[in-house]
Amino acid sequence: MKNDELKKLLDGLDMAHAERVHSCLRFDLMNESLPILIGREKVEPYWRLCDQFIKGKDASVVPLLNAECLKIVEAIHEDIKVGTIKESFLVEAMDRMQKLAGKPVRTFSATLQKELTTSCQEALQTHDISTTFHAIAPILGRIVEQVEDGHLEEATGNLLAMFRCLADIQSEHAAWFEHMLSSGEMTDLEFLTDAAVEVYCHLRQRDELSDDWTLDMDAQLLLLNQQTGFFGDWSMSIYADMLYAAEYQSEDYSDLENCEMWMELKECMQEVA
Repeated sequence: MKNDELKKLLDGLDMAHAERVHSCLRFDLMNESLPILIGREKVEPYWRLCDQFIKGKDASVVPLLNAECLKIVEAIHEDIKVGTIKESFLVEAMDRMQKLAGKPVRTFSATLQKELTTSCQEALQTHDISTTFHAIAPILGRIVEQVEDGHLEEATGNLLAMFRCLADIQSEHAAWFEHMLSSGEMTDLEFLTDAAVEVYCHLRQRDELSDDWTLDMDAQLLLLNQQTGFFGDWSMSIYADMLYAAEYQSEDYSDLENCEMWMELKECMQEVA
């Protein structure tokens, strides 16, 4: 895609499309070592404006954000010419941007939103991690039933809603997730998070899902993380696996019985019942 075509695409985006396009591009720029290859000073202004736009909800910076995006693409083109960056990276990134820009925004309906919202509110009021865990864990069990019954649209929406619920809880009770991005013993909610992530990884590789569907899943998940920071910089493989097809995932999620955290959580819930 030529720069004038990219400029036209970016300038024509509404806010919902712009959030998804820039969330995906920001992820691509983090995961291809581009800051090293083209220089952090060329990438960091774009990152800061992404945060200001998406996390800070400041739409006024969009023209500057688009301009920085064009500068980065120009820098990538120069490095492609000298062979330090593979052209396939830029082709794939631009292809994803075009596909997202050219299709309606898909949000995935969360049919269990009411239950998740109630659990989240109770968690913020009770300040008790065990109570919160036992309120949310059964909801994950219901989501798994949706996956097993083939209700994949509902399951997708509910998993994304669960991650947002957990992110809201983390913002108020950081200690409940204190080992989430480091080593150490897991808390109950970290355990629950990883079980939900395994279920999402299993769902992400289901044969019934089209490329268009998984593109929307990735865009929604990247946007959620850009807004909340819940999964950090995706450096933990189990979290990165949520964004990849089966052949690129680090573990085998093809069968839910292979998902150790989920199976352990399932057993725990059966004992409580």
